Order: sequence, then C-alpha cells, then structure tokens
Amino acid sequence: MKKQELIESIYIDANLLVKDGIFWGRNISWNASPDYKNKVDKVIAGNNEDGSIFIVDRNYGSPYVDIYVRGGIAWNGSPGNTVAWASKKSSDDLLCRSINQLNEVRELIGIELPKPSLYSLFYREQHSAAMSILENFLYCMVLREMIFDRDTLVNNIRCFDYESDYLSLGKCVKNAKTDHELYILLVDKITRIVYHNFEKVTLLYKIIFDIDISEIITVVNKEVIKRNNIVHRNGAELNGEPMIMQKEHVVFFIDNVQKAITGIWNLIKNNTKTNQR
Repeated sequence: MKKQELIESIYIDANLLVKDGIFWGRNISWNASPDYKNKVDKVIAGNNEDGSIFIVDRNYGSPYVDIYVRGGIAWNGSPGNTVAWASKKSSDDLLCRSINQLNEVRELIGIELPKPSLYSLFYREQHSAAMSILENFLYCMVLREMIFDRDTLVNNIRCFDYESDYLSLGKCVKNAKTDHELYILLVDKITRIVYHNFEKVTLLYKIIFDIDISEIITVVNKEVIKRNNIVHRNGAELNGEPMIMQKEHVVFFIDNVQKAITGIWNLIKNNTKTNQR
C-alpha cells in the first residue's frame, strides 16, 4: 500500500485567478519570492495557454495547506466569498455564522405554503437543516483546532488514556512512528467521523478540548432518530408510518440547537487550555 502523504505547502508559479468556487488555504500569500519553490512540498505551474495564470474554476485547495502565489490574485465577486484564509476563521466567526444560519431557517418557517399538505414535508426539511448546522459547527470547531495548533492536538491524542478504542484514535497512535504520520492519520480519521453520532463527538471533544459536552448535547440527542427518519426514509418511522412534523416542534428544536452551539462554544472559550483560540 502506498504511503499516504500530506501536502502542507504549495507554491503557485504564476498569477492566480479565482473564476468560480472557493479557493482555500490555511494561509495565502501573493507576490511570494521564488525562493519558496525550494521550501514547499509542491510547485504548481500556470494552467492557461502561456502558463502565466493559474485559473481556478471550482472549489480548490485545503484548510491544511499554506499557499504561496508568485504573482497577484484576482477573483470574481467578493473576496470573502471566493478566497478563504482558514487561519483567520476564529471560533467567534463560527458561532456567529451558525447562529445566522439558524436565523435564516427561522425565517423560512414563517413562509406561507400554497397547500396545507406541504407543511409537514416543509418542516421536516427545516428540522434537517438545523441538525446539519449543528453538525457543521461541531466539525468546524474540531477542524480549526487541527489547523490552529497541530502540536497540541497530537500531544493530546498521544496522552489520552484509551480504555476502549471507540474512535480508533488509539490505533492511529500505535501505527504512527512520528508526529507527522500521526497527524496524517488524524486528518483522515477525524474528517470521517459522523458528527450526529453524539457519543463519538462527546468523546472526541473530551480528547481534543478537554471538555464534557454530554449534558449540553442531551437537549438535541433524541432528535437524531427524527433526523434519520427524514434523511433515510423520507420522513417515515421504522414501522413505515409517516412522521408528522409540526412547526412548534421545529422552532423548539432550532432553539435547542442554538443553546447547544452556544453552550459548547462557551465551554471551549472558558477552558484554560483553549481560551486563546
């Protein structure tokens, strides 16, 4: 089996044009000296006819990669929507974004529909959206920690007492000979975790952030069954009966998602090990 490699730095030996999609990087620098070509993991040439421009027309890059551009950067639309510096995304940004997304779902719930028969389907979709916002918040907080301080992350993983290998992280520790190899395995493992499996997420947050979110997450844990019914069975129960979703329940669920997100954010911010994040 070919050894997995993690590219952490790229030099684009051209100008950069972001025509479409999001151009991701942990840190992005332009007018970068050609000296970086000998320091990075990978050098990329321009992809237009004369090689002077590297054109991006889809989502490109990675939040784990430092990108150096020899020339300038140009983009269509707002740079905030097309060029993303992962290292500049704070936990405060993630909290505000998640709450704004929940508020958008709240606005949708107030829409009048043409037929009463559509409401249950419509509310199921808003329930699913709220759950997705929670999952994305939980994932992005972990993702940012992996980017922000990889050395602390690796140390926490190595030092944790694995009574059981429920997340298979202990296996990663045993298989990795160096911290770099361990980090590669962690990137693969942590990005594959299902973030509505709150038992796994609770353990993951204990390992990475040294906090216990079990009590906070209880307010939304029972909604996973409804989420699975919506996503996998078009809103039907295991017995085949249709699940009736009402507006009041979805509004209550959205409020609980916001409480969970805010509560977890506060725990992380107040933790002395992570309060500088």
